[in-house]
Amino acid sequence: MSRTIVAAFGSPDDARAARQDLIGAGIPAEDLHVRGEVQGEASEERSRYWRDVLGRTDADSERHHYYAEAERRGNAALVIEDVEDREAATIESTLARHGVLDIEKLADAWRAQGWRGYDQRAPALSAQELDDERALSSRSRASSGDVHRCVYVFSVVTARPVGDGQRATGRPRTFN
Repeated sequence: MSRTIVAAFGSPDDARAARQDLIGAGIPAEDLHVRGEVQGEASEERSRYWRDVLGRTDADSERHHYYAEAERRGNAALVIEDVEDREAATIESTLARHGVLDIEKLADAWRAQGWRGYDQRAPALSAQELDDERALSSRSRASSGDVHRCVYVFSVVTARPVGDGQRATGRPRTFN
């Protein structure tokens, strides 16, 4: 059984930079996947991806809405597969250095604006709306001491690729 980490970022550039640093620290490139940089991806494809990756966990089956909506609003995510305990500190510090977002805090801000969950039919945002969303996201960055609380860690029963029919199990957890 392996563990997977999902972390949200304010932009695809932030997620790619974190990915590059993790590769430099010895995490295999094939275990690191940036989401949110596919321009023009159909909303249903985005929703399906996050449902496949996150919607099969025992805990919080609605969490996939957060990441799909984050992508729609111009944010990005880094999915890190096959995580080993010995890599935890490196991963946490790298995510913090690159401005990992507190996805729960961000979703709360969206709810305050009237958001009720990811809607595949929602229109694409304008360039100005995307800039506004990225500004909102920048206020939702995790402090370095909260990174472990802001990433989503879960176990996956079979080997990769995530989102290709795997079953995720367990509860979101942090490294100890």
